[in-house]
Amino acid sequence: WLIGWLESYPREEAQNVHIFRNIFYNTGTNPNIERIGGIITCGFYDTLIENNVFDGVYHAAIIHMSPIGIQTYPTYETRSSL
Repeated sequence: WLIGWLESYPREEAQNVHIFRNIFYNTGTNPNIERIGGIITCGFYDTLIENNVFDGVYHAAIIHMSPIGIQTYPTYETRSSL
């Protein structure tokens, strides 16, 4: 779990994490908990997750959640025709 959006520390302390070349085996094994899996991140900025193996992960390999009260919106424009 990477939980990083609280008032107790500045945003600069919750950014630039690199998760690289790991094996996540049988993670998130409690089916009674929602949003479990291999890597769960919430409130971290510029997190790079690459070249990892997820084997036997319950729910999802990577879950990114928005902090409570924070809304995210797409930054692209919707077009009705090409």
